[in-house]
Amino acid sequence: MTDSHADNIEQFFRHIEPWSRALRSCTFHYFGVVTGSEVHLCIARIRLQIGRPPPRRKIEIGRLRAGVMAIPGRCSRARDIVENLVSGTAVSIQPGLVARLPIDSVAGMYVAPPTLLHPEGLSGGRRLSVLTIQAGQWSIAGSRIDLDWSLKSAREPFDGLAELLGELGLAEHASRRYTLEVVALPPVEVSMRSAVRGENATIGIWIPKGLKKGPASLHYRLLARNAPTVRASLSARQLAWTRDENANIGTTEIRVPPGAVINCVASYASVAHHSYWIADPAQIPNPRLQALTATDVALEALKGTLTSDAAKGSAAKQFETAVAAVVWAYGFAPVQTDYAEQTKDGPDLIAVAPGGGIAVIECTIGLLKAHNKLANLARRAVVTRERMQVAALGPPTVLPVIVTRLRRAEVEAELDAATEAGVLVLTRENLEAAMDQALLLQDGDAVFRRGLEALERSRTDLATKRGQTPPVV
Repeated sequence: MTDSHADNIEQFFRHIEPWSRALRSCTFHYFGVVTGSEVHLCIARIRLQIGRPPPRRKIEIGRLRAGVMAIPGRCSRARDIVENLVSGTAVSIQPGLVARLPIDSVAGMYVAPPTLLHPEGLSGGRRLSVLTIQAGQWSIAGSRIDLDWSLKSAREPFDGLAELLGELGLAEHASRRYTLEVVALPPVEVSMRSAVRGENATIGIWIPKGLKKGPASLHYRLLARNAPTVRASLSARQLAWTRDENANIGTTEIRVPPGAVINCVASYASVAHHSYWIADPAQIPNPRLQALTATDVALEALKGTLTSDAAKGSAAKQFETAVAAVVWAYGFAPVQTDYAEQTKDGPDLIAVAPGGGIAVIECTIGLLKAHNKLANLARRAVVTRERMQVAALGPPTVLPVIVTRLRRAEVEAELDAATEAGVLVLTRENLEAAMDQALLLQDGDAVFRRGLEALERSRTDLATKRGQTPPVV
């Protein structure tokens, strides 16, 4: 293990040390291939979290091995596993699983500097700290198609590698290098009991038992129409504390103007971990969202439809309708195009911004390339641009967008293809963040511009990664 490797590992574990006692659950998620008496870890993840571990899973398909298991010893054991794997040693994770991260003559061991604010968490308002280790190239023989079809015919069948990895809380990396990630989840959260009712608000912080309350703090911004923004921070001593079965909950009550929106942030040891927006469902300041969700039940139903894992029956159509509702709440004029048999080949949605920008939107509850959705969307955007060109006085601005209910990590292997096709990808994290931001009245043109800028950043990043000249728009 090099000094650089050791420094990056040390930086990660030093960062999470102040709240490591709260990370009582350590689980090992893996997919690999048997080589001799070992399993070479194609994709693996150690999760450090406060909740109970998921049920144990063990999947054996030919030489393929995958599963989820609890690891005793918490953070100290996680660090031992990482350091041994990085040193090139085979590690006994648990009886029956001896794992290794193999290197080859092309790709050696690489420990990336830790990402202490990972994008996978930020979009959903949570801090995820991630340490990534990569080694050699996968040695699995045959193509990805062969691998997918071997999984279809297994005793416990899967549609392909993406579904298997998704079930295990993993995601494929485009590089197809042996990869291990260590993910530390946030130790504290804004209490879900936080709520606004008329001119009274209850806000609070949730802390697992066993973690000292003293370093905790709650910060908030109060936003209301025709009133200056109120900003305040509350220490643990300024909160009233109660206990439930697994946690301590500190709360306070504040007076708010009618229609106020509050952004709460839970911090621990001066580190922000969770951001959450609350408002009175009966007085949401965004009139469009108010019209859609005049009750708690309606607001939660919209959130649930956007982020539910249901995959049967009318789930796909309900998801498309929910996306259309959020697009409308953001100030666009959307229309669903699947109104007749003859229109099924069109995009799911066309949405027009107030200034005339056009978003051509495809919705999916699965992968981006399934049923040629990505290729079809790019083609439909071209057709839309050409037809609008005929009717418009100037060249129309058309933004193709694909919205998936999957998380970003689950579609990571497809992101480059989407960027190449000029398509903006929105994942579950974006939908969760969108529901928070939709509480406030939105500027549709500004949202459209941010979409164009996000796509352009993705194209520039892809070109840089490939050593190419960034595209000129």
